[in-house]
Amino acid sequence: MKRLVERLERIQTWITFGFVAILAVSVSLQVFVRYVLQKPLFLWTEELARFILVWMVFLGIGVGVKNDAHFAMDVLPPLLGKRWGALLRIFNDLCMGLILILLMLAGLRFSYFGLFQNSPNMEILMAWVFVSIPIGGVLALVYLCERIQQRWSDFRGVAQ
Repeated sequence: MKRLVERLERIQTWITFGFVAILAVSVSLQVFVRYVLQKPLFLWTEELARFILVWMVFLGIGVGVKNDAHFAMDVLPPLLGKRWGALLRIFNDLCMGLILILLMLAGLRFSYFGLFQNSPNMEILMAWVFVSIPIGGVLALVYLCERIQQRWSDFRGVAQ
């Protein structure tokens, strides 16, 4: 499981780096054309930047889960001690897993509806944008399963 997670994280890092590069080029091109040439010729660059930003947000969910960087109430677990604090963190992760499953289901529904819509300027299927929601949810769930597995072994180690 650990090798799968490391490989997924590496692929996700390269994809995110590519998205940042494309985002920087498209926004710079739009700014140059609009303010230097005084004519907004390339309307598709704004749309491309918006779509790439959506992809980066949903891929970023997985990165946040992998690095345990999401918002959580971290006051109560230390007060409960190691064993019960670990159990509370596992419960928190299970709640996050439920939310991720709901996000994936909603993302699949959005993706289905996106099969029947085209974007206004680039005229691509909106499903290509909306499919980022379930993909990000699946990646976050993989990272979350690894974290729950690690916390469960920590809980069992404290219990012995």
